[in-house]
Amino acid sequence: MQNSNDDMWTWFAGIIAAVVIGPTLLASAVPTAQAWLVRVHVLATEGVLIPVGTGAGLDLARIAIAAGALLLVALIVVLLVRGRVRAAQDKRSRA
Repeated sequence: MQNSNDDMWTWFAGIIAAVVIGPTLLASAVPTAQAWLVRVHVLATEGVLIPVGTGAGLDLARIAIAAGALLLVALIVVLLVRGRVRAAQDKRSRA
């Protein structure tokens, strides 16, 4: 049972990493992808604070959205861990 939980956390961390880091790596590696990310408003071309590629990157609004998403993910992880710890403590106290 512990292995399935470890696998779940590995998949969860991998998906989060892909969502957060993936567009940045893709934009810096493939110029066509950068143009597409600008077109769909994932990256900005004006007011760039964190450059990702040539002439595109994250502006303040996109940085705030990314920070909020990371905080939401952190909150979900903390709640899941607390729930599992509480369930394990309840199980030990019943035994």
